[in-house]
Formats: sequence, C-alpha cells, structure tokens
Amino acid sequence: ESDGTLSGSADINTAGSMTYSADLVASNLNLAHFMPRKGLGPFSGKIALKGNGTDIYSPRTRVDANVAITTFAYGGYDLSGMGGTVRLSNGHGIADINSNNRLIKGNITLDALLGKREMKATLGADLSHIDFHGLKLADTPLSAAFCTHLDVATDMNQSYLLKGTISDLVVHEGESGYFPDNINIDLLMRRDTTHIIASNGDFNIEMDARGGHKVLLRQMDSIMTQLKKDFDNKVIDQSALRAKLPTARIKLDSGSDNFLEHMLRRFGYSFAAAKMNLTSSPQSGLNGNMEIHKLLADSIQLDTVRLKVYSDAERFKFDGQVRNNRKNPQYVFNAFIEGQIVEKGLALNFRSYDYRDVLGVKLGATAEMEQGGIRMRMLTDNPVIGYKDFTINDDNYIFVGNDKRLSARLRMRSSDGVDVQLKSEDDNDDVLQDLTFSISKLKIEDIVAVIPYMPRMSGTIDGDFHFIQTASDISVSSTMSVKEMTYEGSSMGNLGAEFVYMPKDGGSHYVDGIIYSGEEEVATVTGTYRSEGNGYLDATMSMEKMPMSVLNGMIPDKLVGF
Repeated sequence: ESDGTLSGSADINTAGSMTYSADLVASNLNLAHFMPRKGLGPFSGKIALKGNGTDIYSPRTRVDANVAITTFAYGGYDLSGMGGTVRLSNGHGIADINSNNRLIKGNITLDALLGKREMKATLGADLSHIDFHGLKLADTPLSAAFCTHLDVATDMNQSYLLKGTISDLVVHEGESGYFPDNINIDLLMRRDTTHIIASNGDFNIEMDARGGHKVLLRQMDSIMTQLKKDFDNKVIDQSALRAKLPTARIKLDSGSDNFLEHMLRRFGYSFAAAKMNLTSSPQSGLNGNMEIHKLLADSIQLDTVRLKVYSDAERFKFDGQVRNNRKNPQYVFNAFIEGQIVEKGLALNFRSYDYRDVLGVKLGATAEMEQGGIRMRMLTDNPVIGYKDFTINDDNYIFVGNDKRLSARLRMRSSDGVDVQLKSEDDNDDVLQDLTFSISKLKIEDIVAVIPYMPRMSGTIDGDFHFIQTASDISVSSTMSVKEMTYEGSSMGNLGAEFVYMPKDGGSHYVDGIIYSGEEEVATVTGTYRSEGNGYLDATMSMEKMPMSVLNGMIPDKLVGF
C-alpha cells in the first residue's frame, strides 16, 4: 500500500464456533486508504492473534492476542509505543497493556470474570505520566502520575459496584506540582439501594438513597415533569412535588487540603472549610444545612456563608446568612435572607447589618407567575434602605412579560425627602419599553455604606433616566447632579451630567454627554457606538476649564494631589 508494507499470515474458519489466527507485521501501512476521513495515521507494528468464538461472555470463547504498536496516530492522538497482551479462556480474561509515548507512560492490567449475567473485574494501573491537556481533557497544561487499584462488579442491569483507591498521586499544572492524598471510592448500586462514599485528604462525601440508579433517574424525571406542569399552569403544587422526592441523604465535610479545593483554585476560588448535610423524603420533605468558611472568590473574602433548607407541612422554606467578622480585611457586615416557595412563586425577606450591628437594609419582595409573565412586588412592612425608614406605595409592582416588556409602578420615599421612582408608560403602544427612573435627594454615603466592597463616596444625587426601546432601536437620556461629591476622601465639588444615546442610520447610535462642575460646562463626550461583534465605541472627549480637584479621586492612593 503506497510505501507501506503488510506481511504475515492469517486464517479463519467460519464453521462451528469460528476459529481464527493471524500473525502480521506492518510497516508504515496507510490505514486511511481503507478507512478515509477517520483520522487514521500510518501504522507500524505487530499483531499476533489466535482464538475461537467472538462472544466474550461465552465460556467457550478463547482468545490469545499480542499487539505491539511502533507508530500510529488516531484523531490527533499519538498511540505509538503502545502494546499488550489479552488472554481469554473459560470466561476469565486477563489484559496487560503498556504505553510509552508523550500522552501516556505506564502499565494497565485488567483481570476479569465475564458472564452473560454478571461481570467482576480488578483494574490496576501504574502510570508515571498522563497528559490530560494532550488528550484534550483539559484546556490548560495539566498532567498527572498515579497508581490505582479498582474492583468492579455488575449484572449490567441494576447492580453496580466500584471500590478502590487512587494512590501516589502527583499533579502537574504547568511548572507547578501538587501531591494530593489518596482518593478512595466506594460505590454500590442495587435495585433497592444506592450508596456512595468518596474521600481525599480532609474531603469526605457520603450519599445513601432508597432505590437503585434507575429508580432515582425516574424520580428526577418525574420531578422535572411536575415542575414543567406547574410552570405551565402558573401554580406550584408543593404537595405533588414533595410526594415525588427520593428518600435520600447526602453529607459532605471538607477542609482546604484536598483535590477538590486545589482544583477550584485554578478558577480563582478557595475555601477553608465546607459542610453539608441534606435529607430528602416524601414524608419529611427537603431538609438540611450547608456552610462554607472563608470563601475567596477572586479578591473578595466572605468569612461565613450559611444556608438552611426545611419543609413544614405545607411549604418549602430556606434561611441564609453571609457574614464577615471584625477581622475581615475588606468589609464587615452580617446579612440574612429568609424565603419560601408560595403558591405562584417565591417570597423573600432580606436584612443587612453593618460593623456596628446597626440595621442598614430591610426589604421584602415576592415574585409570582401570571399569564404572560412574572409579577414582582416589594413588601411594604417597614422597609429600611441606607439606615432610613421608607414607605412604598401599596400598589407597587414590576411586571416582566414573556415578550420582555417591563411594566412598573414603584415609589419609595423617606421622611427626610428621599424619593426614588420607577414607572412605565404602558399606554405608549408605539414602543416596546418606555421607562423612567427618578432619584431625588439620595445620599450616596447611605447607600454605599450598606453595599459590600463599594468605594468610599458621598454626596446627594438628583436625577432622571429615560429609557425607550422600539422593535429595532434603544434610546436613553439622562440628567444627573451630585452635590458635594467626594470619592475616596477627595472632594470633587458639585458635579452634573447630561447624557443622550440615540439611534442613527446604519444600526449605530449617537453618544453625547456633557459634564458640569457647578454651573459651568467642563467636559464633553461625542461619538458613535456600534454593536457589531463585541461592540465598540468611537468617541472624543474634550475638557475645558476642568477643575483639577475633580481628577483627585481618580488618582490611585493619592499619589498626586491638586
């Protein structure tokens, strides 16, 4: 075949149980000629095969095979340097596979008892190198070395057993190395039981459930079917959902020295400890608690995150807490959320306390399904925003339609004159959206004081924002003023801004803005925004008579001051 060669002998007898033998040597054999478009590269190696029968589950089948691959690639994977032996007789199979290439280096053995109704096997591996990135199982450089011993048994229907250990584990991520403890696995699935235990270092997870995997899958499918029915009917039948819950328990206990926590660090997350204990049954509903300590997400640290879920005779409820203690280097607060599933949706209450344990925010809301969309409503029971008591109109609502149209009537007022409104012009049938958001006498410092990780700012905001959306375009106009503005301790004076974003021909938008210091215009922004691709802005900013004090807040750590 082209420059390749294939030599040897082969024999097959299809009479009776079928006997066969082959002794072949290939050199640079172009397999793609016989099976094009399969990603097969040239093959060099040896194959020796002898046996009778093809049903590996039959005790009468005999196989004796020896394969040595010198060079071969499939689908971009280099399988050169692989080889092994396979022996099968009287339902007893033994495989011994060796590999020595850039993707996998090491030895894998399999000792199995094969039957038509049951299979038992022991898998052993001693791999000095496996390249997950080269195998296209990881997006970044990632490789490992390990030994493993796994016992497997199954009736290939309802019963499955997997038990064993992955030991001597070494993980390489680029230039760094990691040496996790042994990974232990104990899994058992039978017709009436599911049992899972897994551990690594200080990570442990246990799960027990009544019924095998097929029963659990049917229960999950039944729950999803019920949820779809409830969403279609706009009524949540919690009794029906509860009756479909599996009888199960899952328990997790983790510290920071384990494979899972280490892998999370690759994505910018870490934690000091995590716990979960959750139970489920048609009789008691869904109950349990979860807790995470010192959760780091990028640069944000949350000292304690807790969630408790529980069911009474009628409803599913939950309570949550996020707390940063006094030793937190970033922001000290204590926030609580309480919620429950109601007939048509969800009800929530939220409270947040500052470092002095003073109530800064107290809000409640409901979200309920209706024909055509979801209606949200703020609860009017003594709300607190930025330490101030507010009143909210009794007929408030925000309705989000299935057609993405938003209708709103919401007004919040405090005794010292703060006024915040969101309203829609529902009679304007010429547009999809016509919204106005208004702010009056809102003190910035009261708001940023109760929002974690906000920069230090102060001042009094007044402004209006008008948003209009048609079938093809969006336009926005706004006016805003801030009296006695400060940013990170720098005084910026009285500032104002006007902004217009309007459609123009060709699908682009005009962008025009004016910035005022006091009553004087000090800067303008003029340009065009186009939404093609990731979107881009082509604009020019001009400054004239800009007070240098306005720029102070934008200079990090006050390295320069004006």
